[in-house]
Amino acid sequence: MTSINNTLFVNKATNSVGINNSIPRYNLDVIGNMRATSTITAGANIVCASNIFVNGAQVITSGGTGDSTNFTQSVGIGCNTPRYPLDVNGSANIAGDLYVGGNASSNIIRFRGTTGDDEGYLSTAIAERMYQTNNSELLFFKGNDAGSIGNSAYNPDRIRILSAGGFKLDIAPSTSNWPVGSEPPPAAYEALTIDSSGNVGINCNSPSSTYKLDVNGTFNASGVSYFNGAASVKRDIYLNTFHPTNPVQFQFVCSPTTGGGVESNVFHLIKYGPTSGTGTVIFSIPETTGNMSYTGNIYATGNVTARSDLRKKTNIITIEDSLEKIQHMRGVYYNKKDEKTRNVGFIAQHLESVLPEVVDTSSTDEGYKSVSYGNITAVLIEGMKSQQSTIASMLFSISTLKAYRASK
Repeated sequence: MTSINNTLFVNKATNSVGINNSIPRYNLDVIGNMRATSTITAGANIVCASNIFVNGAQVITSGGTGDSTNFTQSVGIGCNTPRYPLDVNGSANIAGDLYVGGNASSNIIRFRGTTGDDEGYLSTAIAERMYQTNNSELLFFKGNDAGSIGNSAYNPDRIRILSAGGFKLDIAPSTSNWPVGSEPPPAAYEALTIDSSGNVGINCNSPSSTYKLDVNGTFNASGVSYFNGAASVKRDIYLNTFHPTNPVQFQFVCSPTTGGGVESNVFHLIKYGPTSGTGTVIFSIPETTGNMSYTGNIYATGNVTARSDLRKKTNIITIEDSLEKIQHMRGVYYNKKDEKTRNVGFIAQHLESVLPEVVDTSSTDEGYKSVSYGNITAVLIEGMKSQQSTIASMLFSISTLKAYRASK
């Protein structure tokens, strides 16, 4: 061993040089600070027991001993107090692949960006293999700062890419716990689902394979909706006018239960407005009869016809006593109670006792009666024929009487 001023030590047996180190273990073993004004080239490892500074700035911090492959404690790049095994203060560039996690049940990439986030809390995260029942899902979720990532009170909303194919956006109510690594709670619902067949469900956990878009709830379109095929609606259809001061709403109703004056199993068109109220039934079609009831006048630019084919009829009998029936009919003038216009017609209750075949009674609770005015024409025709026959018989009798008198 050769010593120079008790500072430089050379061990010829091991070819080791020590500075402030009388027992060098390496070819160059320095106790204290070392400075190089140019490049330091190492053919093997550089072992640092503490920190590494560049141009006086601390860039790598190690809390324990280690070599170039492993640090026994936290390592900081650009930070003096590392909080994680690798803590980088600044941007990081990785030219190759980035691997996160190993065989752990939950491998998570965390992003802390929300003001007030501290260690253990997260703002956004990407995770993989979160559920024991399906360990190959990829999740993206936004935290609500309600608890740490390991806290049972943590309730993030999540986006899931499913291993079986598909996509889900999950929403967890604030009253339900959804800790990371657990299945969704029963109260959670899947706001958006795209299954492996491309079917889309909104607020629908399992979109039906019958529909490409399956919406569980109210659907609102601010623009025009186009349907190249059929549109099937199980409940109600609303049509709103755009009048700025007196809007009118038309509602097509087919409710399965009685409520709000709407009869069950009856299809209605109801008009609301321009003033508020319970609405006016424009027309209705009961499921049992299929007959349409309409409120108001019907205008047609063409003919209004009804099927009257012989092949659809049986028990055909000519109307008898038609003149007598006509004589008992009572034509009246009248005003509807909610209108001022004078009308002409029949009273259904009066006509029912004479010709009940033309009077219909509604199946609703009110039991309103109506008249088939067009069907009365058959009675009038037969009455005219009967009257004409009577007139012809009378004319024949008169003619015969005149001929008789002339022969005398």
